[in-house]
Amino acid sequence: MSEEVVLRKKKKKSANRLKENILFVLYILGALALAMVLKAYVITSMSIVGHSMSPTLETGQTVVVYKLGKPKRFDIVTLKAPDGAMENGQRKVYIKRVIGLPGDEVEYKNDTLYINGKPYDEPYLANLRQSLGEGQTLEPNRTLKQILDSVKLTNSTLPEENTTLVQNEQGKYVIPENHYFVLGDNRLNSKDGDEFGLANANLLEGTAIFRFMPLDKIGPLK
Repeated sequence: MSEEVVLRKKKKKSANRLKENILFVLYILGALALAMVLKAYVITSMSIVGHSMSPTLETGQTVVVYKLGKPKRFDIVTLKAPDGAMENGQRKVYIKRVIGLPGDEVEYKNDTLYINGKPYDEPYLANLRQSLGEGQTLEPNRTLKQILDSVKLTNSTLPEENTTLVQNEQGKYVIPENHYFVLGDNRLNSKDGDEFGLANANLLEGTAIFRFMPLDKIGPLK
């Protein structure tokens, strides 16, 4: 084999190796770019800190958050703290459960949730209710309007939209468009709609759909 043929083969091999390296780098960059897009716009994760969603979610657990679509009633959502509810000037990210949707009339009566006049069971509160003493109730009788009127009195720095309902055609006070009422599952220890009122839709980051840490608790969220 001539020296010229050997040289051509070496050059071809070197060119192929360079091509493979370039393709590998492009693959890595593409994967990173896709991951960044997914995290920014589609899906991300959140580590739980605090006990406001106990016993459903506990400190140290990690959940998958889906960022597309609107939340449904009783979904668990992540949301930024509204103006007037920031802590030490920081807008914390909360994780809470959606109780009221736009257009809903919300009321607690006889320790039962009523939405638009219909009673709803809240199985995620079962453990908390069992811990109460005999004759004790978890939720006092109150309408959402009464809740928001109380919020307005205790926190005057909140935006007016956080404590404002609208009247529907039947004269009922309901949640306005693009707003939600959220509460923590640990009703005895949660900073939620009882303190900051309604949450504007633009503060909602996504819906927690799956817990993947710890491994013995892995599974979809309810």
